[in-house]
Amino acid sequence: SRVRVLRALVTKGYENTYEPEKGNIPTQKDDIAFYLLEKPIVPNYKIEIASQEEVKSIKENRGLIIHIGYGLQNINQQDGRPYLIYLRAFTAAASRSPNHPALESNTIASEETGDKALCPGDSGSPWYAGVDGKEKLVAVTVAASGCKGPGSGRGGTFGTVINPYLYLDRKSTR
Repeated sequence: SRVRVLRALVTKGYENTYEPEKGNIPTQKDDIAFYLLEKPIVPNYKIEIASQEEVKSIKENRGLIIHIGYGLQNINQQDGRPYLIYLRAFTAAASRSPNHPALESNTIASEETGDKALCPGDSGSPWYAGVDGKEKLVAVTVAASGCKGPGSGRGGTFGTVINPYLYLDRKSTR
């Protein structure tokens, strides 16, 4: 499906610059953008977004998160199919990485294990979790350390929580 983007909403100061020679890291503080679309991509589909308290609970309880990966098995080897990958949340996210600029409350991380891993190319893919018997949208992938193939999943995935940025949509003029 093709849908026209009406407007892009980015956070104040958003910058997606990766300059390893200067010590910049690929995940920025407030690393998220929203696109307002002309019409829904999937008609009649709605999902709730997890609240800050629900995300905090998912982290504290090492809840199961459903990620979507796009089929990269190893570098340059993919089948092009999306995969549902179930990974446990870490209790901490940004604070797991020294000198990370993102706020802990605005981030979430999950533990990749064995053949259950996302690839760096999965950035922007959604994270879902069951909250009180309901599936809710939690975050989007910012970074991943592995691929679906054997020997992957050594570092984990990193995501930006959606809820803290809902103010962007409320401030937008449609």
